[in-house]
Amino acid sequence: MDAALAHRVCLRPQLLADREWYGSSIYADYMLPTRLDSFILLAQPLATGDSFHSHIVQRPRGTRPFGARAEKLLRFCQAELAEAAGSWLAGARDPGIAGLAPRLRQVLGFLLEGDSESQVARRLALSSETIHQYVKALYRHFRVNSRAELLAYFLRRSSLRMDLLCKAAGDR
Repeated sequence: MDAALAHRVCLRPQLLADREWYGSSIYADYMLPTRLDSFILLAQPLATGDSFHSHIVQRPRGTRPFGARAEKLLRFCQAELAEAAGSWLAGARDPGIAGLAPRLRQVLGFLLEGDSESQVARRLALSSETIHQYVKALYRHFRVNSRAELLAYFLRRSSLRMDLLCKAAGDR
C-alpha cells in the first residue's frame, strides 16, 4: 500500500482527477452499471505491516459528492473500527468457508461447537477415519496445524473480544 494512503481518508477527487476517473475502465466497467460514482476510501495498515484494511463508502451517480463533514465522520468511524477490531478483521486473502464442500462445512460447524472427531463421526454416521480426513482437509484449507489454531482462526474473526473476556475473568 502506498505510504501516502496509510491511516487516511481520501475523497475520490483527492485520488483521481475527474478526467482520469471518468475515463478509467473501473468507472466504465463497474461504476456505470451499478450507478455509483462518488466515493471515500478509508485505509489503515494492520499491525502485521504486510496488509491493511480498507472501507469504501459510495454514493449513487447524480447525488452530491462527499464533503468535509462526511470525511470527518468517516475518520471517526475508521478510528473506532481500528480500535475495536484491530487485525481481527478478515483479510481479503484469508481462506473462508465459501469454497468448502457442504460436508466440510458441516464437520467444521460441529468442531466449532466443541465436538471431538469421534463425536462428529457418530453424529454423521461416518467412520472416524473419514472424519479425520475431513479435519485434515480443513486444516489445509485454513492453513492451520491443530484444532486449537482452527478455533483461534474463527475466534479472531468473531465479535468475541478475548481481551475484554480475559480482563473480566481477572476481575473476579
